[in-house]
Amino acid sequence: MSENESAAVDRALTDAVVRALRALTGRGATSARGFINGDTAVVVMYDALTEGERNLVAKGHADQVKELRYTYQRAMADEVVPAVEQAVGRKVEAFMSANHVDPDHAVEVFILGDAL
Repeated sequence: MSENESAAVDRALTDAVVRALRALTGRGATSARGFINGDTAVVVMYDALTEGERNLVAKGHADQVKELRYTYQRAMADEVVPAVEQAVGRKVEAFMSANHVDPDHAVEVFILGDAL
């Protein structure tokens, strides 16, 4: 795959994940970067919490916000997995997520299988 093709796949991967998050929470990340390395696709997102979630974190409820984010991420699996498969042209075997609230960073990880 050429460098341009690889960059296009990385952008499509990133766009698919940010769109799914926006559809579910009403807000996407202000910036994000996706990449594929071997059988692993990763999207790192910055500044993705909603205003309400930020207020909860400020009031000491970071654990509840992380739990809510985990629930969002599980709920978006049905939408994001097919979108990622289409973007990268490979089957997604596993999807994992993690959030950090201060600073506001999130990571979505996809373990890739065979070509579609």
